[in-house]
Amino acid sequence: MIPLTTWQVKFIESIAPLVQKYATQYGYKFPSAIIAQACVESAYGQSVLSSKYNNYFGMKCGTKWTG
Repeated sequence: MIPLTTWQVKFIESIAPLVQKYATQYGYKFPSAIIAQACVESAYGQSVLSSKYNNYFGMKCGTKWTG
């Protein structure tokens, strides 16, 4: 297994409490899967969507989106 970098660990530590809080609130049993998906889709918070718009899952919405 490849060890995580410091910034990857910091990203996980920053989102984990929120994910755990809301996962419980919405009845999700495995918050770790949500954290893992956020890591993958946002490149640990480094992608443009996540760093500029706080969008960790690449979800698009709004009146201009036609997808």
